[in-house]
Amino acid sequence: MKFVKRIVDAASGAGPTRRPPDADFETLRPALFEYLTATTWEDGTERKTSTVTFFSDDGCWKCSLNERESGHCLFGTGSTLDQCLDTLESLLESEAGAPWRKSRQQSPTPQKGPKKS
Repeated sequence: MKFVKRIVDAASGAGPTRRPPDADFETLRPALFEYLTATTWEDGTERKTSTVTFFSDDGCWKCSLNERESGHCLFGTGSTLDQCLDTLESLLESEAGAPWRKSRQQSPTPQKGPKKS
């Protein structure tokens, strides 16, 4: 069975943002859960939620937590996805502060379309 399929744009009906009901994840990794789900700052102003990207590289799992508000990212690695997430959680909970890096601004990827003659 093949899982990788061509992605087709669908009409987006974005509704109100809600926290996903995942008590286990929130209990195991409260800092990461908050980064991914908090839609407001402590002062009540609106906040963009963070995102996580997973990838495999050189025989291990890697992940990047993207803090969209500030344009910074935080990396974690592990031999399993759980270890990768645990690494991020440990970094976020560290009293020394997480080693955030400024995200690199990427150029937009040129869209391929029909050749013009």
